Amino acid sequence: MNIEPFDNFQHASRATLSHLYQRFGFALWMVTRTEGDDWQILFTEDHGYDISEGQVFRWSDSFCKRMVAGQGPQFAPRTGEIPVYVSAEIGSQLDVGAYIGMPLRRVDGSLFGTLCAIDPVGHEDLEQRDRDLIELLATLLSTVLTSESRTIDQMRREATSEDAQDLDAETGLLDGPAWERVLAAEEATARDFGSPACVVSIELSPGPSSSALHHVAGIVRRMVRETDFAARVGEHTFAVLMVECGASGGARFHRMVQDELAAAGIAASVGWATREPSTGIEQAWKRAEAAAEAGRTSDRPAG
Repeated sequence: MNIEPFDNFQHASRATLSHLYQRFGFALWMVTRTEGDDWQILFTEDHGYDISEGQVFRWSDSFCKRMVAGQGPQFAPRTGEIPVYVSAEIGSQLDVGAYIGMPLRRVDGSLFGTLCAIDPVGHEDLEQRDRDLIELLATLLSTVLTSESRTIDQMRREATSEDAQDLDAETGLLDGPAWERVLAAEEATARDFGSPACVVSIELSPGPSSSALHHVAGIVRRMVRETDFAARVGEHTFAVLMVECGASGGARFHRMVQDELAAAGIAASVGWATREPSTGIEQAWKRAEAAAEAGRTSDRPAG
């Protein structure tokens, strides 16, 4: 028997879901992610519910939120006997007679999402050894998640270091081709992990001086986090990709960069947008560009 390691969190998740379905049944097994009140379905082993990967429900409606909070059990073979699950809004959207849920956590202990299963009919109680197996598999998935997240963070830091290739000669930021590669790579990561992201476009007035370019580059470099990406993508256009960043973080960055530019006396238009799971980072970037070109200054992301 040839035993090979999984390439990534996605492959490990899919293999785990397949094994759990074959072992225990249940019509739907899922790996999910929660971000704010969004509960995104990342990977599924679906045999009857027709749930789409990438579909987003409300976290506050879910059994999993109640399970993580300790309000409901991790193993509920007959959900109709659990009042906190009976009252959960998700029960009016999906027919759930039995439920299993395990938290998936990052290395710092914060919640990433869940490994969970539902079935339209009630089940018999699982033996303790079966419960232990499911808990072990959830822990192993959390470990794979942590390992891959660390690798991705290291690659991000290397991509933006002073030793990186494809830097803009004038500003030392990433150049246009590097920016396009970053968008493609981060979209793949966002799909696998359900990661939020924000994109910012900064348009200077045509023909900016060298000192203005350096000043803007300095502002951007000072404001971004170690794992974010900043680039000069045109003669007078700068771009920022903030990973693991939702709408509130995007709005805050937008206001801050506008304030910094105004304080420096640099005429510029700033647009921003958040990644939507259905359209991806590339479309968010196009919306941010359009917002900047139109001279929008609202704290709302481009729609």
